Amino acid sequence: MIFLDSVMQQDIKTLKGVGDKTAQELNKLGIFTINDIIHFYPRDYEDWTNVQSIEEVYKSGKRGCIRVKIDSEVKRIFLSKGKTIFKVRGSDGQNNISIIFFNTVYMAISLTRIKNLLLFGTVSKNNFNEYQIYSPKISQNMGIFPIYSQTKNITSLKIKNSVKTALEKVQNSIEETLPSDILEKYNLCSLNFAIKNIHFPENKDKIEKAKRRLIFEEILIWQIGMSKIKNYVKQKTNIKIKKDFSDEFLFLLPFVLTKAQLRVINECTEDMLNTDGLAMSRLIQGDVGSGKTVVAAAVAYNAIKNGYQTAVMAPTEILSNQHYNTFNKIFQGMNINIGLLSGKLKGKKRKNLEDKIKNKEIDIVIGTHALISENLKFANLGLVITDEQHRFGVRQRMKLAEKGKNPHVLIMSATPIPRTLSMMIYGDLDISILDELPPGRKEVKTFCISPQKKERAFKFFKEIIKNGGQGYIVCPLIENSENEMFSTDDYKNTILNETFGGYTSEILHGRLSANEKEAIMKRFSCGEIQILVATTVIEVGVDVPNASIIIIENAERFGLSQLHQLRGRVGRGEKESYCVLISYSGTKDTKRRMQAMCSTNDGFFLAEEDLKIRGPGEIFGNKQHGIVGIKLAKALKDIKVIEDSKKAVREILSGNYLNQKSYQPIKEKIFSLINYAENHITI
Repeated sequence: MIFLDSVMQQDIKTLKGVGDKTAQELNKLGIFTINDIIHFYPRDYEDWTNVQSIEEVYKSGKRGCIRVKIDSEVKRIFLSKGKTIFKVRGSDGQNNISIIFFNTVYMAISLTRIKNLLLFGTVSKNNFNEYQIYSPKISQNMGIFPIYSQTKNITSLKIKNSVKTALEKVQNSIEETLPSDILEKYNLCSLNFAIKNIHFPENKDKIEKAKRRLIFEEILIWQIGMSKIKNYVKQKTNIKIKKDFSDEFLFLLPFVLTKAQLRVINECTEDMLNTDGLAMSRLIQGDVGSGKTVVAAAVAYNAIKNGYQTAVMAPTEILSNQHYNTFNKIFQGMNINIGLLSGKLKGKKRKNLEDKIKNKEIDIVIGTHALISENLKFANLGLVITDEQHRFGVRQRMKLAEKGKNPHVLIMSATPIPRTLSMMIYGDLDISILDELPPGRKEVKTFCISPQKKERAFKFFKEIIKNGGQGYIVCPLIENSENEMFSTDDYKNTILNETFGGYTSEILHGRLSANEKEAIMKRFSCGEIQILVATTVIEVGVDVPNASIIIIENAERFGLSQLHQLRGRVGRGEKESYCVLISYSGTKDTKRRMQAMCSTNDGFFLAEEDLKIRGPGEIFGNKQHGIVGIKLAKALKDIKVIEDSKKAVREILSGNYLNQKSYQPIKEKIFSLINYAENHITI
């Protein structure tokens, strides 16, 4: 972004109230300059203008604002280990509520002094069906207040104060980035208005105006950047695929492919046979079990029979091993040499494999990031295949492609993405969709239950284990929390011992080292572990055909796409498989999502439903590491802003407007957004 005043690029420590320690904490959040903190948007808002009744907040299942009159003295309750609860009773005129604080007597006492006040928090009920609210925020003033992502040592309030100071310092120093004709045509507010109201809005309408403007710009910049990368990737290639060997490959297969698989193989083949000499750059997007690997094998067969090598990159050692075994089965009897290159392969064995690759004694090389090491040389790399694209950024894909002379690139993803967003997210790729499952594949039977039926689910789970099966239990958290969500620690400390004593179990989560995770998954794959309790790290994992049941705690906390990916861990063998969703919420949206999960195994349908209900949060979330600069679109609900932005992109590119002076700020942002652009992309 271009600014009129260099103050925007000043170190965050130049702000009043920001010392070395505060700056260090802000740095952890990616905030180094005044510009950074101004564009560090709130993750949520507390709406203290929408005062609801106690009953309304309780039924919503969400945090809300209530007005109460305090009508009791402070009651002190002593607990074990020196903990104390302070309880005060209040009323909204219709219902009574207990207001509870832990170890903070001054908060409880302050309530009795004010008498009438606003509380903000989550309302629940105790065992006696009485309303209660734990550690609510307190205020006498109405308003809409920003909530920021924070660290252990810096609060949202501290960040809020720093943002306020920063905005006061820059005042009107923010230069507009969008041309006036774009602002007018798409009814967008100014950047100054947007920045002010995204942080400190006067009302909800102004938040929405600010969000729409900023999201529009995020998507506009992203799509233009992707189109430029696509132009770079689709360069002329010296790889000459002169003959189509697809029929020969299909004849050698011991099974028949689906119509969708045949269509996608044909699309890839046409790309490689392209008479204009451009390299293929295509994404195969298919649901779990749709047969992406055999399609990739068919494309690899064409490259190999035309005299070229293929590289297949997977995100983990376990997945690369799985691909190695699968490719060996597919190519059995076809006289194709396959090598496995992992980070664990050392010394003479590694040197021997690298020499074979360099001398073209290996046709297909499968591995992890080891494939992009400087020492590895290919004789004539003609095709690059990457699995689970969202685990690799644009830079990594290009780095592997640079091992050859503009080879063809094929990417596989098992993450269904709504068609509305596919072209935006994968704007640098052509897209093929596998929308048909092979015949005979069993659907995973899915049930949603209340916590009261959990013991029955556990009993069913144990029956499957007793009969030689294996299963997963997924928790949203690693450690215990006050927000009543289940954690892997809950299972480790109590549930596994009390409910699943005598069974072999293990805990798997993201804080374990890569080697520890690999070792646990390997033991689970080999059948040494009967019950694997994990967080969502298993979302993209290996095939364990013997695993036939998965229980997902706090299912309401996950999006449909993520639940579907987790469900995909089972149903990979011949056994009947089951997914049990335990939901602790009765809201309308939750019921709708759980019903959708139980009614279909179609990942694309579920992705569309998720988009309608929750917005594209997961799609623009941490899973898409390649999407730099997408901040607000995570919470997007109005899909029309995407359509408007796409329309603007088409107009800008078709009219070659980027060379005009009024479009220079956009051009600058593209360079800063796409890391690889400065060296490889000409705008």
